[in-house]
Amino acid sequence: MTDSRFIESLFSTLKIPKKRILFLHVRLRSIQKIAHLDYPVITKEILRLLQYYYEPEAILVPAYTFSFMHSGMFHRIFSKSEVGRFSEEIRTLIPAHYRTPDPMYSVLDVLNFLKDKPIDYTTTFGEKSLFEYLLEKNNVILNVDMEGVWSTHFHQPEQATNVPYRFNRTFSGVVYTDETHFEKIDYHAFVRNMDSNGVSYPSYYRTRTKQFLIETHIMHVIQAATVDITWMESQNFVEAIQKKLFTDPLFLIKQ
Repeated sequence: MTDSRFIESLFSTLKIPKKRILFLHVRLRSIQKIAHLDYPVITKEILRLLQYYYEPEAILVPAYTFSFMHSGMFHRIFSKSEVGRFSEEIRTLIPAHYRTPDPMYSVLDVLNFLKDKPIDYTTTFGEKSLFEYLLEKNNVILNVDMEGVWSTHFHQPEQATNVPYRFNRTFSGVVYTDETHFEKIDYHAFVRNMDSNGVSYPSYYRTRTKQFLIETHIMHVIQAATVDITWMESQNFVEAIQKKLFTDPLFLIKQ
């Protein structure tokens, strides 16, 4: 099966709850090899199918820019996403979308849901942050062809349990909202340790964590050919990970 029929066969069978906030982590490579379609076409088709079948309240895609830690500069319109091709396709394909002004953890808001929400974008987590808001709304985390499991919500139970490999740090810099408007910011982040080359460590053991979430029936999986899609609700996910971290603070990283 080639072209868009393969993509539709994936997303029509997900059975995720309707009218919810969807947070997408997507890798396009395997889908492209099977469907033989260009990345922009696949990207548009994924967004179309999600809206057609599940009528989401919002579709959010990470467009994170961790370089802010070193450069001290973020431009809401022009800063490129540093977390994959899918988010860059959306950033360039859909210029009317809303991108949040968070200098490290900005998200692309395909349906312009967040634009007027009272969210504090000077902090990653905590009171009035985006991820606290999403957790309260019990957003659906959707991983498409990702190795292991990916979710920024991991860091909420890590912070709550005070894991030894992450710490709070403030980064000062400038956030540009458009070509002429900018503001200075002190951004409060919860970051991993770094080695002498500036690389974050330790690495996460994502495949084992995925297996744990599947075995506990928190993560739902469908698979076709070499592509699998998983989804889970953020509240169940955070609760389960937090319980594990209370008994084993190194659960997410231990090899």
